[in-house]
Amino acid sequence: MLSFLKQSSLDAQWPAQYVGKVLELGTDSVKQVIAAMSAQGYIEAAGKPNMWRNTPQGNIVAGAKPPRLKRTSGDKALEELLDRVPAINSDDTFLYRVARAVVFGGYLTDHDHIQDIDIGVELQPKHKPEEQRRLIEKRIAEAEKGREHFKSFLDEQHVAEKDVLAKLKARSRAINLHRLEDWMLERAHRVVFPRK
Repeated sequence: MLSFLKQSSLDAQWPAQYVGKVLELGTDSVKQVIAAMSAQGYIEAAGKPNMWRNTPQGNIVAGAKPPRLKRTSGDKALEELLDRVPAINSDDTFLYRVARAVVFGGYLTDHDHIQDIDIGVELQPKHKPEEQRRLIEKRIAEAEKGREHFKSFLDEQHVAEKDVLAKLKARSRAINLHRLEDWMLERAHRVVFPRK
């Protein structure tokens, strides 16, 4: 729901059917989602029948910001990211390979300006389990020696994945990376890697 609110913030108002299109839901489910978002105060009727708009509260909860990225800049940022994937996948210093990348959210709209490009990334280990574990422990030791700080044990265990995501993002402010999750595939999305 929050991802939908972020995407729908690009429009001053939107029809109820837009929920179904983005979240790939049937009519009954659309009604339930709209009722839930309305009850939470995230959306409100826009004056015309079946038209809705995000409330300021809905935009805050979703982390929606004013669109700042031109479509052409977004296209370039995505293409540059995809150009980095083969180098990461063939570089043995990275312990994970990019198996799949999926774009979802505002980038899939036809707006000339968007907030950012949301990309779900699936990573796979490059080595057999025992060797992968040994190499991750080695990477953790290197990080600690280099005085990298971890917020938690889980953060420490994901340091090798973060290495890949950082290289993939390359400090681009246009790109918002996420670990690929099932809900991303259950809504409107586009697989951008592997390329077809």
